[in-house]
Amino acid sequence: MKTMSNEIKKNKRAKKERDPNKKPLSFETLIESIAGSGWTLIATVVATLIVVVAACLAVFFINVQGAEQVMVPNVTGKPLTTALYEMQEKELYPHITLRYSELPGEQGTVLKQDPTAGSIVKARRTIELTVSRGMQNPRLDNYVGKSIDTVKSALELEYSGDRPLLTVAAPIFQKSSQPAGTILAQYPEADYYVYDPIKMYFVVSSGSQEVTTKVPDIKGKSVEQVLRELGNYNVVIDFRGHTVTGNDMPDSITNVDKAAGTEVVRYSRINAEVALANRTETSEFVSGIYETTLAEYPYPVSMRLDARYIDGTVTTLANFAHPGNHLTIPYSVKPETTLVLYVMDQKMGELTVQ
Repeated sequence: MKTMSNEIKKNKRAKKERDPNKKPLSFETLIESIAGSGWTLIATVVATLIVVVAACLAVFFINVQGAEQVMVPNVTGKPLTTALYEMQEKELYPHITLRYSELPGEQGTVLKQDPTAGSIVKARRTIELTVSRGMQNPRLDNYVGKSIDTVKSALELEYSGDRPLLTVAAPIFQKSSQPAGTILAQYPEADYYVYDPIKMYFVVSSGSQEVTTKVPDIKGKSVEQVLRELGNYNVVIDFRGHTVTGNDMPDSITNVDKAAGTEVVRYSRINAEVALANRTETSEFVSGIYETTLAEYPYPVSMRLDARYIDGTVTTLANFAHPGNHLTIPYSVKPETTLVLYVMDQKMGELTVQ
């Protein structure tokens, strides 16, 4: 025990001998130490601030001045979709202003741009585009009594453009005492306002002679194919259905009462037999004949048959011209499909297939 006490006293004596002048640490001593190194601390803080400010300025000037300079493309006179694509390629942002134009057929076309084509600007700049919203309430004239060639040329010129509001359908010829080529009737009628794209139909005099056509070759074709081509046939086809027998191909034309190529008066009636597919519990489609009786029109008018499916989607099965009275159209659709008949864009009847 005495030995340990002697060792402790010996260690304390040795410390005093090594640093005899060392003062004990006090508050005043600490303050003097900080004051002596203050300039070093201040210099460090200032240097850090300078580095941070320099980094921020570098990032700012890179974003502001680093944008690539590009040439503004010429989009005047082009469709808006094309103009937007070309602007995107140059990393330019369009600001669109719509206005009416004086010429039909300009709807959706770029009328003016600012800056002009060829200007050098920085990428990501906004380019002002003035786009046509079409004519303001264009109206149809009365073309009855005029030459179909003259009217058709004038309309095609007046309503030209990438998305014309009006297109002229193939004329329907009818025997008449009027000179050949004279318009006897039109649809839509005079004073109709053209808001949305339409198709213009004309009934034209063929003179005193009957206009003839040839019976189409439809035997052996599928119902789907015949409906797709129905608008190209200048005859009225009365379809009759029977169940599939022997070598019959389901949902196809098995017989026609006039040979293909036979010359007949336009829109004469011919009879065609359709082999309707037999329905079973696993059948995905239902086949049949849509049949109705319409008013008898003085000339063939435009008609179409649409299929409205249970999910709400609508598909046009056939577009065609028909003089009215007895009408038959074959179909093959899914159950619960609603068939809707339109005559000159007016709904005339419907049938839900069970």
